[in-house]
Amino acid sequence: IVHVRAFGDAMYPSEIYPWSHLLTGTQGGDPGFDPLAYMVEKTHEAGMQFHAWLNPLRIQSNGAPSILAPNNLYSQWRSDSDKDNDDWAVDWEDGKYFNPAYPQVREKIIDGVREIVENYGVDAIHFDDYFYPTTDTAFDEKAYQAYTESVGDGVPLTLPQWRMANINTLVSGVYSAVKSVNPKVQFGISPQGNVTNDLNMGADVETWASQKGYVDYLCPQIYVNFDHPLLPFNDTADQWRQMTTAEGVKLYIGLAVYKAGSEDADSGTWKGKTDVLQKEIEYARELGCDGIMLYSWDYMDTSQTQEEVANVIKIFNGESGN
Repeated sequence: IVHVRAFGDAMYPSEIYPWSHLLTGTQGGDPGFDPLAYMVEKTHEAGMQFHAWLNPLRIQSNGAPSILAPNNLYSQWRSDSDKDNDDWAVDWEDGKYFNPAYPQVREKIIDGVREIVENYGVDAIHFDDYFYPTTDTAFDEKAYQAYTESVGDGVPLTLPQWRMANINTLVSGVYSAVKSVNPKVQFGISPQGNVTNDLNMGADVETWASQKGYVDYLCPQIYVNFDHPLLPFNDTADQWRQMTTAEGVKLYIGLAVYKAGSEDADSGTWKGKTDVLQKEIEYARELGCDGIMLYSWDYMDTSQTQEEVANVIKIFNGESGN
């Protein structure tokens, strides 16, 4: 599962998005080869699937990338003479985001997904957990006002309902686009483990989990352990298992390898333990989940996580964890 679009950009030659700055240091800089083609080829040679991971709305965050390329959609929309598209991207706090309220914006995101599936042998498209970056009404005030006025004498959706409807339209559009190109390619989302947080950011996980036509899999990021004071792993996993009822929608559990063996994560509840991930995998199996996903690759081979990862490998080899 590899990020191929983190900031409205691309890890491959695209007709829609500029080259990612993560390749050369400058957004729009051509690295001289096709990283996505290479990664798909090597992943398949190793007998694995390749899931192309995209952040659907983020364009810039915390100063990254420092400069947007001239062919970045944000740059194009803000520099042209068309005032109608100025609201298609939003400046918010320290970032810039696509505004999914507009059909034209959603189509650009969908077209970008279609471009990947048409041109590469990816096994899945994967969205991460970032949707609306805030619950503040100011983020999309203009678009929401236009929507309420369009309703006339009818009863408009509340702002949270309207935002979820926008994201649902995007998600179902991506699903349809993927299947229209190659029905064998999956579309999955890894929302936050906290369902309330998901709903607040417009991610209607309850619908995705219970109705066909949105995703092939969900992988909630349950990046906590059993002793978490507010969001215990077992209660959270139970909630997702009970919620995921749609035929054909698989449930994977995302686990926080990066917290294994840490001194201070989650009020220090990982400290001194070597079997948290092992027990979480065993619990997910008992629940009848379809698998687990580990975040992140960086932490699969570090001194901090060594004992936890060794116990995970034992489970996968059919041995006891300890």
